[in-house]
Order: sequence, then structure tokens, then C-alpha cells
Amino acid sequence: MMKNIFGNFIPTITMLVIAIISYVLRFKDLLIVAIVGIIPISFFIEGVMCSRKKVGWIIPLILSLTVFFIIDKIMLFMNDSLNVYLKYYLVAYILGYVLEKLISVLKNKIKQSKK
Repeated sequence: MMKNIFGNFIPTITMLVIAIISYVLRFKDLLIVAIVGIIPISFFIEGVMCSRKKVGWIIPLILSLTVFFIIDKIMLFMNDSLNVYLKYYLVAYILGYVLEKLISVLKNKIKQSKK
């Protein structure tokens, strides 16, 4: 059975769309808002989706962080702050993954106790 892997590409798609829009249309404000707010939310959603669908967590995370690294180096958005944002996105992903795992464990315990 093929698992739906769309959740694995949410940050990648988000980063590519934002990079293209901000580069082509010269929206620097959109880029700043995306780096601080939109991209971490997409990493959080990716963590939740990977946990919910029981997909491995390492490959989607590495893929998304690699895409961010490549986009950053090609468009030269940030120089020294790249490592800070990579850690920030890693924490957002892990929070999404762990919170979804905890919620699913709690749901299973509640179901078990009702039986």
C-alpha cells in the first residue's frame, strides 16, 4: 500500500513558492515574514503529518533542511544566521512530531480505558 507522502513536501513547496515570489516580485517583506513565521509553521505541520501517517521522520526532515540550505545559498538571503534558522526549523519539526505522538498515545489510552 502506497502511503500519502504529501506531508513530507509541505516545507519544500512552501520555501520554493516563497523564494520564487520574493525573488521575481522583489517582496523582501514577504521573505522576512516567511523565514520567521511561515516556514517554521510548515515544518511543524510536516512533523505532525509524518507522525500521524507513521512515516519515517529523518528523511523528510533532511530533505526539507537541505532545500532550505540550497535556496539560501542560491539566493543569498542570509549569511551567518543560516545555522540559527536551521536549528529553529528543526525544533519546530520535532515539536510537531512529538506533540502528535503524545496526542495519539493519549487517544489510544482513552480508547483502551473505555473498553
